[in-house]
Amino acid sequence: MKVPILKSPREKITNPECIYCLRCVAACPTKAIKPTFP
Repeated sequence: MKVPILKSPREKITNPECIYCLRCVAACPTKAIKPTFP
């Protein structure tokens, strides 16, 4: 996915290309991306 996560607000990623596959979480070397679900 080509989702610009660094340009999104840190509270919520709202991009039409994001399909919530969570590959960004697995790819982050510092484990800084932590999804929260309601």
